Amino acid sequence: MEHLAKGNPADKEYIDINKRRWNLITGKGMLERYPSGGFKIIGDLIHRHNKGDEYIAQDGQTHAIQEYSGQTGKGRYVCGYIELEEKDCFVRVLRRKRSPLLGLLALLAFLAAIFFAGLWLGQKEEKPYLDETAIAYNIEGFENKDPEQLMLPGIEEIRVAENETKVEYALFNPKGNMCNIQYIIKLTDSGETIYSSKQVSPGYAITEFDLNRTFEKGEYPITVEMRTYDIGDGETKYNSGVMDAKLIVE
Repeated sequence: MEHLAKGNPADKEYIDINKRRWNLITGKGMLERYPSGGFKIIGDLIHRHNKGDEYIAQDGQTHAIQEYSGQTGKGRYVCGYIELEEKDCFVRVLRRKRSPLLGLLALLAFLAAIFFAGLWLGQKEEKPYLDETAIAYNIEGFENKDPEQLMLPGIEEIRVAENETKVEYALFNPKGNMCNIQYIIKLTDSGETIYSSKQVSPGYAITEFDLNRTFEKGEYPITVEMRTYDIGDGETKYNSGVMDAKLIVE
């Protein structure tokens, strides 16, 4: 499957192993563009790894991409993001850190991936309160580094097409939070609940969801309630946050 890169001027360039140039947006640039999230990473471009079924294309050049896992892997770091023609979609670019222990680190990363995949599957089976549609999601620089504090994403507007229910917007729980988050969206005027999620773990997001009904064109005031729960049992309830926002139907 081919994904087209925009090729717009960006923060810096990435030069792949074949000397091809790709325009990159830095983590800081992503945070400035998307302070409240709302973008999607569809895959990883890994330096010196050019095999796969999916790839990006720009100005006649192509590069394979791998499935996005959320983790960079041991010995790798994020050097930037390539913007795609698909709305609010990006490819993350990973490079390997210079180290004499790269072989060992790669093995450890592989074993860690197996461990966390098994752990995640176990959580899905044993924790029915977690939302099964949530995927690994991270914004570089947008992370809660104080375990005593709660970081909630800001939401100003959510967009949906007229007479459609599908919404493409990231309802995420910032990495580093010590609680799960449940999202409940209501119409301000009537109090009608138009969407309610299950709980989202820290470092995960629901990137698309369906409203309970369709709407005609216009703007509708909504409230977005974020209820927080204990990570361990999913039952102990903590404080909640409520934000006023708009549902824009186009």
